[in-house]
Amino acid sequence: MKEFKVEFYRDKTQDKNDTYEFFENSDPAGWLNRAIGIGVPLFLVNDITHNKKGAKQNLFDHMDKEYEIFEEYDLYKSAQEQTDKFWKKIEKDFSKRVSLITNRDMDSYKCLLTLYITTAAWNENITIRRNIKELQQDRFLIAFELLLSHTFKCVRDFYSEEDIKSDWDTWGLAEITASFMLRDEEINSLFPELNFPLEKNWFIGTNYPFLEEYEDVLKKYWAERKSFKQYIDKSIEYINNNHIKFG
Repeated sequence: MKEFKVEFYRDKTQDKNDTYEFFENSDPAGWLNRAIGIGVPLFLVNDITHNKKGAKQNLFDHMDKEYEIFEEYDLYKSAQEQTDKFWKKIEKDFSKRVSLITNRDMDSYKCLLTLYITTAAWNENITIRRNIKELQQDRFLIAFELLLSHTFKCVRDFYSEEDIKSDWDTWGLAEITASFMLRDEEINSLFPELNFPLEKNWFIGTNYPFLEEYEDVLKKYWAERKSFKQYIDKSIEYINNNHIKFG
């Protein structure tokens, strides 16, 4: 098994540009739900989505003010140090279990510590983690983003882009599958604060409640799987015939 590492880093310029681009593009949750969920002021996001003059600079100015406070109290630096320390303790056990479940070694990742946004790369070894302020209470969400990116790569090992009719279908499958893996007993033990059994539906009360019906179906495939590949095959067949519908 190849070595797995997560490298956390800080880059204010990248964070600001990524945040702006995040709201420039469409999202199945809708910009309003997304902005509320991650705590970006609504008036800033409204201006971005409506392409108003000065929207980008206004967002950057707002983020610079937040960064000034973070740096004044060393919150940015301490967040990186604490997160580095936690992941160094668990990354070997985490990657070993994920590799066993999926029959694919995990790639190493660079993880940007951000003010707001959270995304996982589809085909790159970079994952974006949101909200420095929540790194301690939501540290399992870093794992979720890593599992999301890993699932993208597993799916692409098995299927080409032409085999799956929609990128959003791939995204929905990855979101659901990452939630299943995070609730695996061994992975879950690394994040005791999570305490969220497989029997409960992950997506109720999230920005993506419309994934609940797909989760119910895929949960059966997950429980009955003989291999990860079999689970992916059955899930792709189902989703290709029942495209993700955004509510």
